[in-house]
Amino acid sequence: MSKYDKYRVCDISSQVCHDSQDKNGFTIIEAIAVTAIILIISAVAIMNFQYYFQIYKFQEYAYRMEYTVKQAKAQAMENSFYVGICPKGNTLIVYNIGSTYPSSLSGACSGTPLETINIQSANYVLEGTNTILDPRGFALYAPGYYCLHNTQSNSYYEICIGQFGALSVQKGGGTCAACPAM
Repeated sequence: MSKYDKYRVCDISSQVCHDSQDKNGFTIIEAIAVTAIILIISAVAIMNFQYYFQIYKFQEYAYRMEYTVKQAKAQAMENSFYVGICPKGNTLIVYNIGSTYPSSLSGACSGTPLETINIQSANYVLEGTNTILDPRGFALYAPGYYCLHNTQSNSYYEICIGQFGALSVQKGGGTCAACPAM
């Protein structure tokens, strides 16, 4: 024991003195308070993590959908064949239709699948129309659109394909908006 472990404490106003020792460690109350603070901070962090993870997944699906539509147009132009883009439920499938001019828009969902996006969340709804892109990158029969709607945050990400192959992207709150004339 060193000479500093024990010392005298005196109250000058009452002139009362007593011996005291340094206390080492924490009291149980201090330990419980620190544990409670750590638990509260952890709970808030976990809730925020789940929220940001949902935002990340929505953006991942939206950007992948946009990339797939752009790749479909590029493949049609590079390889000189018709490409069909076909939404089926929460799945978007790109088909190689071949080099023969398709007789109708229903042919968009036939041929060899090139790419498939399967959106695996009950909070996201994929809407859209069948689209056929010709070897020039033009949309045959009618312009098309593909919209991913997040029902939890009530937001959307929409890709519009104009008749001459122009692509535009819209995003915002609410339900899917009408594509602008292109």
